[in-house]
Amino acid sequence: VRVVKGANLAMERVDAVIHGWPLATYPSKVETDTNYKRVLNWALTPEHTDAVRLGIAGHNLFDVAYAWLLARQRHVDTRVEFEMLLGMATGQAEVVKRDVGGLLLYTPVVHPHEFDSAISYLVRRLEENASSDNFMSGLFELDSDPAIFTREANRFLSSLSGLDEAVPASNRVQDRLKPPALP
Repeated sequence: VRVVKGANLAMERVDAVIHGWPLATYPSKVETDTNYKRVLNWALTPEHTDAVRLGIAGHNLFDVAYAWLLARQRHVDTRVEFEMLLGMATGQAEVVKRDVGGLLLYTPVVHPHEFDSAISYLVRRLEENASSDNFMSGLFELDSDPAIFTREANRFLSSLSGLDEAVPASNRVQDRLKPPALP
C-alpha cells in the first residue's frame, strides 16, 4: 500500500473539463496537504498496518518527519517504508534513509516503445517541483534562507490546522463507467 501526496491537478482538470465532470481533486494545495495528513493519521495505526507494509512517498521533509514521528509514537514504525523518486534530492534522500533506517528509491520503468510515458511522468514531477507552491522549490535554500524555512514551516502548520478525524465527502460524484453527457 502506498500513500503518495499530490495529484496531477492539470491532468485531472483537463479530464474533468473534457468529460463535463466535477473536479475530483482538492481546490487548494493546503487542503491537499491536510488530506495527506488525514490519510496518514488514519493509516498509521496498529489495526490498519497489521497486514500491510505502508509505503509513504514524498519529498517534503516536514511531512516525512510527521509520518515518521506518528509511526514511532504509535509503534508501527516497522510497518512503514519511506519512498522517494530516484535522483530528485539525493542529499535529502540520504538523510531520510539514515534517520528512518531505509529508503525505497523508485523510478518509472517502461517498455522502450512506451518511453514517452516515462518522460512525461518525469517532466510532470519536475514541473511540480519547480512550482513555488511545492516544497522542493525551496529545498536547496531551506537550511540557508530563514524566509524559505519559515514559508515551509507555515505551510506545514496551515495544513495541520485543518486536520480532523472527519472523512470528507468525495468530490468525484460522476459514474465514470457511463458515457459522459455531451454538452
